[in-house]
Amino acid sequence: KGKFIERYVIALLWFASHGNDDENEWRNDFDFMSNSSVCNWGTNIGTISRSGIICDDNDRITEIRLVSNNLRGPLITELGLLRNLEHMTLDHNSLTGSIPEQLAELTALSYLALHNNQLSGKLRTSIGALTNLAFLGLGDNEFSGAIPEEWKALKDLTTLGLGNNLLDEGLETLESLPKLQRLFIGGNRFDDNLENLAWDKMPELKEVDLSNNELVGSIPKSLIQLPILQVLSIGHNKLTGILPDLSSSSSTLRYLALSGNSLNGSIHESIGDLAQLLYLDLSNNKFTGTLPHRMKKLTQLKYLFLSHNNNFKAGGIFSFVKHLTSLRDLSLASTNRVGLIPEKINRLTNLVMFDLSSNGLSNTIPSSLGNLKKLKYLLLNRNHDLGGTVPKEIQNLPQLEVFMVDQTSVTGNLTSICNRDSKPKYRIIGANCRIADEGNNIETRMECGCCIVCCDTVDTLVQQNDKVCNNDAFFGQEDPFWENSYQRHVYNFEGQKLSDVFFNFSGAPGFGGGI
Repeated sequence: KGKFIERYVIALLWFASHGNDDENEWRNDFDFMSNSSVCNWGTNIGTISRSGIICDDNDRITEIRLVSNNLRGPLITELGLLRNLEHMTLDHNSLTGSIPEQLAELTALSYLALHNNQLSGKLRTSIGALTNLAFLGLGDNEFSGAIPEEWKALKDLTTLGLGNNLLDEGLETLESLPKLQRLFIGGNRFDDNLENLAWDKMPELKEVDLSNNELVGSIPKSLIQLPILQVLSIGHNKLTGILPDLSSSSSTLRYLALSGNSLNGSIHESIGDLAQLLYLDLSNNKFTGTLPHRMKKLTQLKYLFLSHNNNFKAGGIFSFVKHLTSLRDLSLASTNRVGLIPEKINRLTNLVMFDLSSNGLSNTIPSSLGNLKKLKYLLLNRNHDLGGTVPKEIQNLPQLEVFMVDQTSVTGNLTSICNRDSKPKYRIIGANCRIADEGNNIETRMECGCCIVCCDTVDTLVQQNDKVCNNDAFFGQEDPFWENSYQRHVYNFEGQKLSDVFFNFSGAPGFGGGI
């Protein structure tokens, strides 16, 4: 009888989720509805993984794995009859409606993945009955309301993914989940004060994403000093106050993203003690003073974003930077940098993106930048006192895709960068091509036959100036890097998106909130 019921439930799942839809069927039918045993309705992937239905030694269904398989429609209530089910992954489909109350009957369930669907409604309080759950992924849906108080019973939960929903209450429930290691609640509507949460009651936290909410208060020491914390992303909230002393922070911290808040004051020298840090984003805040030279100890750092902190004390490019030879991306845009671009920047031979735009840099572009053979994105625009010509060493950089010198005093000829044999997939060049003096006499400032952005001041182009002069800000840090092993896959402008795959003028920056 039990096996008949299980076959019946899986058949219902097939029909209800349009497995038999001739026009828009499942991507893989896994032999569903064949005459063989339901335990054979699946496909081996390699030697250790399987998709479809998985059974135990008694031929009872213990796992359903149908990830990214074009399932559509509501979850059937009959899933609650699969009492031996331990693992269910139905993520990255197009499931709709609410979570059936009957799933609370699956008391053996330890892994439930329903993220990246179109599920909606309130989070079921009855999920609190699934006390064996270790993994719960409900992110990237349309759930609203609160994290239920009943979920405090999920004492074995290690991963909770609720990112990119419409949730706004119930963060205090998290304090009762002592084994939690990975917490993803970014991209919701929480407006709690972070200081009111007892972070020390979750001592096993390793990855925390609270970004893109409306959280207030200052950064609690109890959060940033969690003993084994590796990832902390709290950007794009409404946080204020200073960056706390980090000397007692976890030596394992690898990713720290605080951008898009209103943090202020000087940055404490203890930031230089985060020896394992790979990614640091302090951009779009209100920090003051200068940066501690002790940051030269961050030799593992690959991504450093300090842009749009206009209240930094005016000065040259931070002297510690030349020691960070692992850097792949460096953004110092709009940080009140003045003076020369130092020759010793040529030590940063791993740089792919270098953004010095919107500062007060002067003199000329050093030819030593030509040593940065991996450079794809070089932004020197909006430094009005930066002059001279573009050195041929830079024009010959083999991988250069984006080069911006518009709204500077740079002149000359970019013919070699336009005509070189080694051409990247995209080339976006911005320069001041022509200007008109007071007598409307047109002067050619830069000869550039391949410039996509020409900041002309000729009368006929004045009305288009906002577009042709590249007035959009560059936010190079916008991408879920840490979810991709700290690797950047997309470079964004505001209103523009660049990647190795496509270039368009409509893509908006975004951050993936995890599972």
